[in-house]
Amino acid sequence: MSTTFAKPFKPEKFPMSIAGDFGTFYTDRKSPVFYINTSFNINDIGNLKPVREILDVSQVDFEELVQRDLDDFRIRRDIANYLTDGMGYKFFPPIVVAMTQPDDTRRAIKRFYPSIKTRLINGENPQFELEFEDSFCVRWFLDDSDSLLSLPTEIRWKSEQTHLMAVDGQHRLVALQAIRGLIGNDRLKSFYKDISRDKDKLNNLTVPVTILFFPNSIDKVSPESIEHLEKFFPKIQWDIEQKADVKQVLRNIFVDVNKTAKQPSKSRTILLDEKDLTSVFTRKVFSSIKNDLPDIYTAVLEYNSLNGKETQIEKNRSLFTTIGIVNNICEYLFKDQPNDFGSNFRIRLGLDQELNVPTSEEFPVEQLKPTEFSLLQRSKCEELFELKWLPSFKILYTSLLPYSRMIELVSEVYAHYKKRQEKDDYNINEDEAYKVLFGGSEERFVLENNAKVLTNSSSKLSLKLLKDIEKGIKDKVEHHTIFYTLMFQKAIFEAISDLISNNFFENDHYATEEELQNMIAQMNIFIKDTPSGSFFDNKSAVYGLIVGSKASPEASKFVSALIVLILLKYKSKTNPLLGGIDVKDEQIDTITSSKLEILEKRIQELLEKEFEGIASTKLKRQEIKVTAETNKIKAKTDTSALNLDRDKYVEKNIKVHILSLKKSLSLK
Repeated sequence: MSTTFAKPFKPEKFPMSIAGDFGTFYTDRKSPVFYINTSFNINDIGNLKPVREILDVSQVDFEELVQRDLDDFRIRRDIANYLTDGMGYKFFPPIVVAMTQPDDTRRAIKRFYPSIKTRLINGENPQFELEFEDSFCVRWFLDDSDSLLSLPTEIRWKSEQTHLMAVDGQHRLVALQAIRGLIGNDRLKSFYKDISRDKDKLNNLTVPVTILFFPNSIDKVSPESIEHLEKFFPKIQWDIEQKADVKQVLRNIFVDVNKTAKQPSKSRTILLDEKDLTSVFTRKVFSSIKNDLPDIYTAVLEYNSLNGKETQIEKNRSLFTTIGIVNNICEYLFKDQPNDFGSNFRIRLGLDQELNVPTSEEFPVEQLKPTEFSLLQRSKCEELFELKWLPSFKILYTSLLPYSRMIELVSEVYAHYKKRQEKDDYNINEDEAYKVLFGGSEERFVLENNAKVLTNSSSKLSLKLLKDIEKGIKDKVEHHTIFYTLMFQKAIFEAISDLISNNFFENDHYATEEELQNMIAQMNIFIKDTPSGSFFDNKSAVYGLIVGSKASPEASKFVSALIVLILLKYKSKTNPLLGGIDVKDEQIDTITSSKLEILEKRIQELLEKEFEGIASTKLKRQEIKVTAETNKIKAKTDTSALNLDRDKYVEKNIKVHILSLKKSLSLK
């Protein structure tokens, strides 16, 4: 059926209107999705909104990010060209939009729809009306047996109170809007100006659209309305204990509809995933840091890596962590590892010690996992994470010296930018560079692509200025590069877990904020005392013999051993951590010995590899000749000599490095 977008025949409360074929999609009577299949005339697609026109993505909480960032370059290069190249038949599946309401700030969406009202309209054409108060309403015609007719179903709304936000197909939507010249953003209007010349090619297009709304995502339902709803939708449970959060539903739907399409990046999946609590916890960490650093968080946090390197920080970026790094840590903490016994998830959160954890036949509490939980259990787990583990991340990322120093440097740049902005003391390229630095990944993406594809573009200069600003920041912390790696950040949580398992803290499954503050204070004392030359300096010899040739995540266990030694033995008489712990010296000595043994084996292993590299070079230079043609006796002699030389090399150097290591740690 083709429908027409039109104003009502007479003035109404809800001036916007479209009709279509109604349906209900659900497998669980508590989780229905109502939808209307319809179509929009090409001239009316401005009423459909991509996420960035509804949400201020630089200001909203990470929980609000319900879509991939738009890839404007792909829209212009691929999708718009596909629609206008004149080569044969064209079609795409419906653009899926959801009815949403802005909150009071108009930067985010409301968690729940307003209260429901229902009405029966008698007369020649009896109707049933479902109104989401002051936002939108849906009208069905009734047949002779007083049952709903699915076709036509009319949906009406107020455009200032309700948005039709794209859940799937927003790249197609923006391509259509760009071709028709409906892009509102001036910078993007210039980006798309060439393709808007083809607008007449779409004159006859009618755009398939599916409109979603969620009847259980409501503020409240009156008893009278429930009576009507149960009559017309008897298979849906209307009187529910826990309402469905619109944002959670949108993220679920987005991930589901994209599983068989172009997959979201790993970063974006973490931002969207509602079915894995490690992703939920990761978002809470980022939201917490964002709330503490509202002006600069986009310059220090990477949350949308598009290149598949979610756990890596670019060399000259001013970032101190990424969403992939934090998620990797959360998976280490809360998912079972190969050598774990029982449920890591339950142990870390202390679920077995909690008396009021919800349980059910489908989700028994003793089998609770990060990927198997009810909505009520999720709420409880989030509460426990915020209480017990979120402080660890917050204190680490805001108080450990390399991170607090990065925050300080970026804040200085931001203050400088705002001061010059107030005085109007900058040129257009500088302004764009700063706006991208403090504007988020979408701004960076557009700038990078403009610099690539637009000849003689000022974007190239803006991008160079941006990179110079970031490099200037990173150069001031060059000795601290180890801290901006997954290896180190995971190691710090491995060290915390190690101390917890050895009963150094008050609780048996997490550290209190005071204990964490004392840990970070002890780490900061060491970092201040050894600004360069210690094993945390990537230019030091000991660094290479513990970390290896590169800071791989697998080396975190060795860095963790170093951290434990710093926490327990460095300047132990003034150690703020040990001052509040009732622990015997013998226990500390036992742990110290075990950590030194781990590090000694690591140094020996890497010294052997180092020697083999030296020997290999000599062989290539034919200073030692051991080849297939060499006399077997001589080859055996040379190999024995080589092994003997290796042992001497390792023995000589390991003593030097262990002595240097102990000296750095104030060990005898």
